Amino acid sequence: KNFNFRTLTDMIRQDSIGAEGVINGQAVIMQASQKPIFTSDIRIVGLAFQKKLIGDLNLKVANETANSYKADIVLNGVGTHASLKGFYNPEAALLDMQLLMDSLNMSSIIPFAKGQIKDAGGKLQANLHLTGNINKPSLNGDLLFDNAFIIPSMLGQKFKLENEKLLLSNNVLTFDHLTLKDSLGKTAILNGTLKTTDLHHFNLDLSLEAEDFNLVNSTQADNQLFFGKLNLDATIKLKGELENLEINAKLKANKLTDLNLLLPSSDPELQSREGVVKFIDTQHLNDSAIQVDFSDTLIQRLSLMKGINLSAIIETDTAANFTIIIDSRTGDALSVRGKSSLSLGMDESGKLSLTGLFEVQKGSYQISFKLLKKKFEIVKGSTINWTGDPMSAILDIKALYATKASPIDLVESGLGGLSNTALNKYKQRLPVEVYLTMKGDLLKPQIAFDVILPEPEASKWPIVTEKLSQLRLDESDINKQVFALLILGRFIGDDITQNNTGATSASTMMRQSVSGILTNQLNKVASDLIKGLDINVGIESQDDYSSGTAQTRTDLRVGLSSTMNNDRIKVNVGTNVPLEGRSNSPNASIIAGDLTVDYLLSKDGRYMLRTYRKNSYEGVIEGQIIETGLTFVITLSYNHWREIFSKEAASNQAEKNKNKSSNKSAPKQ
Repeated sequence: KNFNFRTLTDMIRQDSIGAEGVINGQAVIMQASQKPIFTSDIRIVGLAFQKKLIGDLNLKVANETANSYKADIVLNGVGTHASLKGFYNPEAALLDMQLLMDSLNMSSIIPFAKGQIKDAGGKLQANLHLTGNINKPSLNGDLLFDNAFIIPSMLGQKFKLENEKLLLSNNVLTFDHLTLKDSLGKTAILNGTLKTTDLHHFNLDLSLEAEDFNLVNSTQADNQLFFGKLNLDATIKLKGELENLEINAKLKANKLTDLNLLLPSSDPELQSREGVVKFIDTQHLNDSAIQVDFSDTLIQRLSLMKGINLSAIIETDTAANFTIIIDSRTGDALSVRGKSSLSLGMDESGKLSLTGLFEVQKGSYQISFKLLKKKFEIVKGSTINWTGDPMSAILDIKALYATKASPIDLVESGLGGLSNTALNKYKQRLPVEVYLTMKGDLLKPQIAFDVILPEPEASKWPIVTEKLSQLRLDESDINKQVFALLILGRFIGDDITQNNTGATSASTMMRQSVSGILTNQLNKVASDLIKGLDINVGIESQDDYSSGTAQTRTDLRVGLSSTMNNDRIKVNVGTNVPLEGRSNSPNASIIAGDLTVDYLLSKDGRYMLRTYRKNSYEGVIEGQIIETGLTFVITLSYNHWREIFSKEAASNQAEKNKNKSSNKSAPKQ
């Protein structure tokens, strides 16, 4: 009477059982010295597991008749009502049990999932009948999911089974267009069967089809190994017994994908904790040290899945973004977008392999070192090549960081004899490109740097180009300039404490600060100034040494754009109006420096004609250069290269456009 279930767990010192509740009832054992028989009628009120309330459990189990055990078990909880009734004869190994589940609250399964389920809800109904010999029983019935959902902890995505029914007939579970929906309503459809003869060995013949399906939508708190968003098309087939299962899959990561992968690493700070006892909750492993350890042993744990023969083709959309976090402590990360054709396999011994090439179309590399944090843009054509080990790849990455710097400190030692005016020209800030190359193993890449002047500046400043060529002969010299550009924003000479570039004047710094405020305010005023006309205004101020002496240059940038003739014509007008420091040549137009007119030859925008006039100031020597031209633009949408040249595809599209046009113009009946 009123016996607390926790008393049992305290007696055996097993707090991890996590069961609680109050027990009332009785159990009677008779003829204990001969053939014992018993009856029991026990009620557990407030049954809870891992601090999650399950409900009230009534258990009536008896063997009043020899070799016959009867059971009548009823569970009542919040949104849950289920009963298990029947008998079992151990001598004849016969049973007849029926599970009738009017309603099971899906949230009640969370505490039994050992932290693998983040949330669940909805209802599950079931009517299952198990009869026959215990070694080869017969299972029949059905399962019905009613607005059910589940969120796996590692994936973070909500999967819904709104109104799905499964049939069980003679130990065969049939999936007939079982539809699983993600949080955006996209579907994954499962067909096939799962068979068993003894409820121990299972034979699968299943196929899964998914399109634009969100499989992962998690944060780093959910999963340290991988997190973010993974949207994919999938065709997966599973066939055979669990002990010898064949899996064939074709997967494609779509443009909504933005997935982060954390590379395993050993943390010296963690290794220094030897001898410290740390108490953890085994059901909620949130400690980052433990999570990283899981990633270190991923391959070893996969190797335990012996008997599975996996073969998968993995492709990626060029807009799908993948970020490889190389060092989570410093923030070093490689972010890439591109196309790939990878082959993932696992043989029966459990060995996992990944082969194929990932061609980078766009991406960046975030480098962090002490106070240095810079982002390099990856040059198109870089590659990541897997040759077997999924956690290792061969890199051939080239990344660019563009900046501006004055070359005076770099070349001053070779400028003897020049006048102050000629010397000051080298204080002009020039475009500079810093390149980072990564080659070799992904976990231990070989990193090298380079600095170049891009064209046409390289041909205009031969002394600077020659000096950079000399520095490349000694890796330490070129690296010194790289880190000076990244940290100080300038080149350095033999005496790193000397700076001949000249500090930005106080008036220029004031103009730069004020110009940002003016730009914001001018754009707010201009946005509602003239209806139907977009106006953009900006002010830029900087010091200019191109004439040989320091001059403060301030420009007003004005841009106007408008559309007309039902958006068939778009006009863009813009220019830099000099306010201080230099003036345009007498023939240059200040009002309409840059002019672009786009005319859509076809309503769908497939064919377009563009005429333009562009002004550019190339310094005191070149002066103002005006470029004019006419361009014909063709825009095509295609999935395969052959569609560009397919007349049939073009004619079909034209026919569709014609039908749409005729439908719009048809009179209503």
